[in-house]
Amino acid sequence: MNKLKKGQFGYLQQKKNREIVITVILFFIAFSIYGAGLIIKKSNQSAFTIFAILMCLPASQYLIRVILYLRARGCSASARDRIEENIGSLYGEYDLYFTSYDKNFAISHMVYADGSLYAFTEDEKLQEKTFAAFLDEMMKKGQRKKCGVHVINDLEKYGKRLNELQALAEKNRDLKAQEADADRCADLFILIHSITL
Repeated sequence: MNKLKKGQFGYLQQKKNREIVITVILFFIAFSIYGAGLIIKKSNQSAFTIFAILMCLPASQYLIRVILYLRARGCSASARDRIEENIGSLYGEYDLYFTSYDKNFAISHMVYADGSLYAFTEDEKLQEKTFAAFLDEMMKKGQRKKCGVHVINDLEKYGKRLNELQALAEKNRDLKAQEADADRCADLFILIHSITL
């Protein structure tokens, strides 16, 4: 299986599976070292025990990552299919899970168009104002120019909005404006990748 990049559909699931496998392997190695020490030295007071304890440190770190990824929800396959029907030539990314000190935000898909970020979420509890304030703060910290943030949790409405944005992009054929928009889009998604799982 090819390694998916952040923003591609299925990224969160693949990353979660990878973290689980690494965590199991690290804990297996730690317990194997400890077991080897018990068999060879017939005591848990040996260098084997110290090595096993030290091996538990990275394993525990991966375990914390696993817990984060288990909570993260990506885009469903049915939503992805609907989005792909409507996105056209617009650039968008899937499976974005934003983490903050107070709240976490599961965004199934996000696109930058017409000077704003448009996000689709399948999380009924996500509050648009809280998420917009969080992104505004991150843009300010990342020294990015503020832009509008719109969250839609209805797939039909999001599909219609993508169609409207696609029509608007086709209507605006100004090459310089398109290049500036593409640069802004790339810059914003660099920031977004730095603040998502």
